[in-house]
Amino acid sequence: NNNNNNNNNNNNNTPIGTVKRTNSNDDETTLGRIKHATVKHRRDATRLLPVELGISRLPPSSLLSSSASREPIYFAHIKDLSQLHDHRDQIAHKDELCQAMIDASFDPMFGIDQRGKILVCNVAACSMFGYSREEFLGKNISIICNERDAPHHEDHMARYIRTGEKRVIGRKRPLVARRKDGSQFHIELGVSEVNLRNGEKMFCGYVRDMTQQRLDKLNLRKKEAVIQEKFFHNNLGMPQEEAEKLGEGKRREILRGQRKVESLPGGILGDEF
Repeated sequence: NNNNNNNNNNNNNTPIGTVKRTNSNDDETTLGRIKHATVKHRRDATRLLPVELGISRLPPSSLLSSSASREPIYFAHIKDLSQLHDHRDQIAHKDELCQAMIDASFDPMFGIDQRGKILVCNVAACSMFGYSREEFLGKNISIICNERDAPHHEDHMARYIRTGEKRVIGRKRPLVARRKDGSQFHIELGVSEVNLRNGEKMFCGYVRDMTQQRLDKLNLRKKEAVIQEKFFHNNLGMPQEEAEKLGEGKRREILRGQRKVESLPGGILGDEF
């Protein structure tokens, strides 16, 4: 009878799983810590599930640990991370899709936070300014500003956040930008504002290189000057016979108008476009 009872006890105590202990250091490196692992699906062995695994040991002073066996008792805690991983994959897919759409733009584009830190840029921006994407991200947008404007950029942004007065937002304006090699060139900058859910603002800047357009206008102006010098022989922009018919007052009025146009900031020969 005693033998039968012992056999029954052994059958009842058959474990459904085992913990293999290799050395005493396992307790220090595994117990009480959370680890990520993959396990096979119960019904489909080819499917692996991501899980969060934690192993703890029952204290020796507990009632269960003071049993006659004196063997340590371990508890395994498993959490299925499949939904979390699926959610992360969806977010990563959306991020990749947004970046692909941004990179598809022919014009350089930047996305910055309200402190001027670059959050997003596209391939065209990297190509225009000579920086890699890794060099751009996290840096202040002032790295592409010219030496005169760069020290004041953060002050301009702080003023707008504080007052809400728009001077650049929603407009296009000519500026001088700076490449990684230090060379400067003329651009047209358009800035739009995005209000985020957390109450902060994000700004998107779109850049166009105006170098060639400025050169084309300058060449056109030179050709006009040559034609005027060759055929009209006066600075009024009309045939000499018609110019001689004008009174002195009318001639002076035309010349004053021409000088005003040439002195405008957007004039072809002006310092600013």
